[in-house]
Amino acid sequence: IEDLDNDPRLFGAFHRTFTGLQRADAVLSAPLAVAGRWVGQIYASYPEKINLTDSDLRRLNALTGQAAIAIENIGLLEETSRRANQLETAAEIAQQATSTLDTGALLVRAVNLIRDRFNYYHAGIYLIEGNSARIAAATGEAGKQLIATGHTLNIREGTSIIGHVCDTGESLIVNDVSQSTTHLPHPLLTETKAEIGIPLKIGGRVTGALDVQSSQINAFTEDEMAVLQTLADPVSYTHLRAHET
Repeated sequence: IEDLDNDPRLFGAFHRTFTGLQRADAVLSAPLAVAGRWVGQIYASYPEKINLTDSDLRRLNALTGQAAIAIENIGLLEETSRRANQLETAAEIAQQATSTLDTGALLVRAVNLIRDRFNYYHAGIYLIEGNSARIAAATGEAGKQLIATGHTLNIREGTSIIGHVCDTGESLIVNDVSQSTTHLPHPLLTETKAEIGIPLKIGGRVTGALDVQSSQINAFTEDEMAVLQTLADPVSYTHLRAHET
């Protein structure tokens, strides 16, 4: 937009931002796209009116194309690193599950690995006792207090995410707890924005659930759920061996 004062395409808050805060007379907007997929946008403001030539636009398109590919590669590198971290964590939990009968120690190790390796806000493991699910391991100071008070949740669909998971035997993702009636807030975990529950199963019987909470909305995907299920399986295996012994 070569002349902000006389071009109707930029209006409202955007117009006030550029003309007021940045004191611009012209603005350039260029999309960042890779293989037809939009990944971002570049804005540039100018203190005076501009007149870009076809040559200028060709150079701009080339630069934005390179920038978009660089951003895409950074995202792919981060995703690859995260996947490697997930696999490493799963292997570590599985190795410990096959070498120990100390269920308590494994549960503590598992929740701390899950929280620390994936930068989650809170992780806990509940085990079913009668009609309730009792906290068996949890992270941080909040986790210590939950365990000290013997925190339990009713096993019933819709009463809480963990209660729902233990009742149905199915994983549940709530990516915005403020919009969910199933999420049960706790005063010790005030920063929870998203939560996922993963069932612990021995054969077809549900014995508990893995509870993971994030301080970010939309923190969990179906892929994330599959990885967390992979992490939960060795815990179920150790629980089974401990009972058999």
